[in-house]
Order: sequence, then C-alpha cells, then structure tokens
Amino acid sequence: MGETTPFQPGPKQRSRLHWSVAALMLLLLILQGCAAVPPVETMETVEQRFDRAMAAEDYRSALALLDRLDAEDFAHLLDRRTEIEAAADQASAVALATGEQLVRAGYLGLAVAILEGARSRLPENALLEDRIETLSAARATEMDALEVEHLRLEADHLLRQRQVIEKMSRLTRDPGELPWPPEEIEEQAARLAERLDMRASRGDDPAARLPLLRRAEALAPSEQRQQALALLQPPPAATNDAPGDLRRTTAELRRALQWDDLPGAQRICRDPAWSGTSDRTLDALCSGFEQRRAAWLEEVLEDGRRLYATGQIEAAIEQWRRGQHLAPEHTGLSTALERAERVQERLESLRERVDTEPDPETVRETIPGSTPEAPPDPD
Repeated sequence: MGETTPFQPGPKQRSRLHWSVAALMLLLLILQGCAAVPPVETMETVEQRFDRAMAAEDYRSALALLDRLDAEDFAHLLDRRTEIEAAADQASAVALATGEQLVRAGYLGLAVAILEGARSRLPENALLEDRIETLSAARATEMDALEVEHLRLEADHLLRQRQVIEKMSRLTRDPGELPWPPEEIEEQAARLAERLDMRASRGDDPAARLPLLRRAEALAPSEQRQQALALLQPPPAATNDAPGDLRRTTAELRRALQWDDLPGAQRICRDPAWSGTSDRTLDALCSGFEQRRAAWLEEVLEDGRRLYATGQIEAAIEQWRRGQHLAPEHTGLSTALERAERVQERLESLRERVDTEPDPETVRETIPGSTPEAPPDPD
C-alpha cells in the first residue's frame, strides 16, 4: 500500500481558517464580557440629539446633554447654556400662567396635566413642583367628594325606584307587568350597599360616614351596620329653648320621609323655627329631603309631559298641579301647566260650540214644507 499524503491547505483555505479562528476568539471574548467597546459619540450625533431636544422644547434633556460634553470639542453648544436656561424659565412661566387660567375656569385636572407635562421637559423648578403638589391635592379632595356624592345619588335613585316597584307590585295582576323584577333590584341594592360600606370605611369623620351607612342600611339592612350606626350617631343637640321639641320634630320628620310625605317634611324643613338650628341630624334629614323633593318634581314634570304627548291633557294637568302644590316656584311646572290649561280651555270652547249647534235633521223638521208628506194610505 502506498503512503498517505498529509493534507496541505491552499492559500484560500488558510485565509478562511484564520478568519474562523479570529471570529471564534471574538465570540468568546464577548461571552466573557471582555469585548465591551464603548460607543464613539461623534460631534454629529451629539448635535442631532441636541437639536432634537431643542425642537421639542425639552430643555431638561438639552441641559443634561450639555453637562456630559467636553468643553474643548463642544464649546459652541456649551455657549448656549444661558439661552437654554432663559427659555426654560420662560416656558415655566407660561405653563404656570396657563394652569392658573384653567384653574379659574374650573378645569383643575387639565391644569395639573399641563403642569406635569411642563415638569417632564423643564429643569427642576421649586415653584412648579409646589403648584403641582397643591393642585393635585385639591383635585384629589374634590374628586373624593364628588365620588361620595355620586354614590349618594345612586343610592337615593335606587331607593326611590324600589319604592315605586313595591307600589306597582300591589297593583299588578301579573309580575310580568312590572318594568323591573323586584329580585334584581334587591341584588343591585345589596351590591350598592357593599360599595357604600367600603367607601364609608375609608373615612374617619363620623359626619361623612353616617350618610353613607344610613343609605346602605336602607338598601340592605345589617345588624353589624346597625351597631356601627349606633356608635357613630351623634348625641342629640342640646338647645336652651326646648330640646324635647327638637327631638319630637326630628322624629316627625323621619316619619314623614319614611312615608313619602313630602309636604309634611317640607313644612318642617322650611319652618324658620328649625332652619336656624345647628342640629346635625335635622340638617342631614332636611338635606336628604331636598334631594328627594327635587327628584320627585322632575319625575312629576316628565310624567305630565308623557301624558300630554299622548293626548291625556286632563291627567297631565292634574299631575303638574300636584307638583306645583309642593313647589309653586318651579318654573318648569308653572310653564307646562299654563300651556296645558290654555289648550284645555280651547278644547272645551270647541266642545260647547259643537254642542250648541242645531242638528240638521231637527232644523229640517221645524221649517214648514221642508219635511216631505207621508204617502197616502192605499186603503
């Protein structure tokens, strides 16, 4: 057998082999963390970033970029520091002025958003930070109060809806006639009572917690909640004149509200003898009455409009008179009632004219010769 000739790589093979070894070594260095090559920051890339920050009025980024530059290579950019700081001060003043205008107009949330946007692109500014903190706290307070008010209105609406369904259920012959199944209302009341309990648990002020817990108790009675109400209930306000009269008046007002006696509740709440008292219980009851009164008046107005639109003018007038008896100052009820009464007068006038006009057959009989003679008897 002949001897085997060893492999001798040619020039191309040797070149590829060298590149493969070099690539493999570089890969190993990268994996070991020894090939970290810092990026070269050229003058062109710095100027591009600087121009981009200035175009966006991002003075915070522009100044931060200047802080990292070498004075010898970027002197022409560093010379603009004073210009940038002046522009930042001007932008801060404009943002603060715009925020104040929005606050006066009532747009507190938009004012905070604009100031926070300015803070993100301006250097640190103590005045801007202080104003953002103040407005954010005011916004949070107002939002919290409005959330509580929304829960109260939602609870009052559901309580009124449940009362109406209960009255309708005594008049219906079949549960299918009800516009809303009573069991669904009770489920909704239980869920809303839980929300009221959770919201009340977040507060420490008994005066703020009581209205929420009372509405929750009216929606879904609970022994645990009743105990909490008993602990939070303020003692009866002491009066120098007649504390017994105040207690009796408060109890009478509770009964009137319980039985939907709005005229009776109004007589108490509008009585000058009690309107000036500082009794928190009576004030809370009267505040609830005013809300229910406003809701009931709107309901009466809308019910009358539906009746009027279907031609039931007398029923609409009767409905609106009920509302006007409770609130003579309500302009919507007064306007609707006056218009309906004028229409009713015209209709009654037309009916009277129709009733007084003679019947054509009767007129023909009373005029001589107008009635044909009967044919002679054939016999």
